[in-house]
Amino acid sequence: MGIRFIKITTKGRRTGKPHSVLVDILEHNEENEVYYVQSAYGERADWVRNIKANLVFEAQVGRRRFQARMEQVPASQAADLLMNYFKGHSRYTKTMMRAIGIDLDEFTEDELWAKLSEEVVLAIMVERL
Repeated sequence: MGIRFIKITTKGRRTGKPHSVLVDILEHNEENEVYYVQSAYGERADWVRNIKANLVFEAQVGRRRFQARMEQVPASQAADLLMNYFKGHSRYTKTMMRAIGIDLDEFTEDELWAKLSEEVVLAIMVERL
């Protein structure tokens, strides 16, 4: 499918125990060691809330493990990242978005970009420390 994932292991904000999640990599800037990922449930996602409580976390891509931090991507850049990803992985993306209640076939490209810009399915920059 050509989909790449990053494993993010956070410290539970209440329990302090490690919690791991696999997240799609939207884009990777090799020069700066930055991965752009998304949270389909926005800031409500447990892993995002855990990171906000404990700013440094462990990330793994393939066999490479590293300490990382996150930063929210501005809405218009997030929408661009997501649109590029959708175009490159349309079957996979349509299936995953339907699972969270969004039917991409209901929108024109301009409508989808506007929706993503307004409601932003949270895009996050994961930077290697």
